Amino acid sequence: MTDRALLWNLLHDGDVVEISRPTPESAWILVEIDFLEDGAGERPGSLTIDLAGCEELTFVDGVTDEVITDLAGIMAREPDVLSATEANGSIRVMCSEGELRLRYSSATLRSEDGSLMTIDDLESTSVRYWQEWERAAQGD
Repeated sequence: MTDRALLWNLLHDGDVVEISRPTPESAWILVEIDFLEDGAGERPGSLTIDLAGCEELTFVDGVTDEVITDLAGIMAREPDVLSATEANGSIRVMCSEGELRLRYSSATLRSEDGSLMTIDDLESTSVRYWQEWERAAQGD
């Protein structure tokens, strides 16, 4: 699995709560996710993914196959992250209502307080959360 697909797979169960396209070549996506804490130690927290060299940011409706390119139309689908694959340089993020398609050259991760995060940081936080979740579920 590539790092780009890994990033989106680590965000499993996350909700895309905002998307912006400051320039035609860039975008940022704000994802709210339970395993991250906000500045007050509450869950869910959020993560901003800054995409450089963003050539594609579309959503394909899972029922109609309509390709949606406007950000308001994408957000109306309330995208949530289930899983992701990469093929031919394009990321396909599976969501409950369809598929978010992304093509970009690089991604920078920023935590809620604006500090930079590595994919390793994200992965260790995710693993720790899901291990705790599994232990709690087994204790029920």
